[in-house]
Amino acid sequence: MSQPIGNLSDLQDLLENGVSYMYGDNTFAVYSVLLYTRTEGLNRRLHEYVWKHFDQFRKQTGPNWLVAIVEIPGRTPEEEPKFKPESVYEIARYLGAGADDIPAIIFFTDPKERKETLILQLRDIFPSGEPKDDDLEQFFAKVATMIDNMCKTDRTNGEMLSVLRKQIEEKFGEDPQWAKGLESAMGWVKTSAVAATSVFGAIAALVKLL
Repeated sequence: MSQPIGNLSDLQDLLENGVSYMYGDNTFAVYSVLLYTRTEGLNRRLHEYVWKHFDQFRKQTGPNWLVAIVEIPGRTPEEEPKFKPESVYEIARYLGAGADDIPAIIFFTDPKERKETLILQLRDIFPSGEPKDDDLEQFFAKVATMIDNMCKTDRTNGEMLSVLRKQIEEKFGEDPQWAKGLESAMGWVKTSAVAATSVFGAIAALVKLL
């Protein structure tokens, strides 16, 4: 399932109240924030893909994986006065990533209790910087399938990120469609942690700061 957010307060609300408010009592095995800017290259392609295929993307990510998107598809920056593209970099830093990791997906579990994050750099997955819509669709479907399959086994929240990292390394590293671009890549998937006691705490601190 994917949820657009217009600013950092929206992300805070999503992690604090939005899941139960929007989806009933459902919780998600894996949460993430998809971080990109609206500039050029791969950042631009991710923005275009999400805008063009958001309904499909929202369903594709499935019931076990919540993806927060730091923009509202269909609205320009002028129509989103609260949205600041530079917030993408602040979110990355507060979630344990660097500005040079973007574009990226930052995964986490149980945001109110856990501080660990998993960072997947997308420029190494798509080295050309200009993936086609089919390539992006296959990528997101592959990650969603990994998470769905993980949920069929008895995994605790503390295990999910380490298992997901192993799955990503194996499935993408061994698949000819993706492996060539990853042969010389370093640190394209890595673990990190927030400086606060939890992911939610890190986002709440950032909202207060800004």
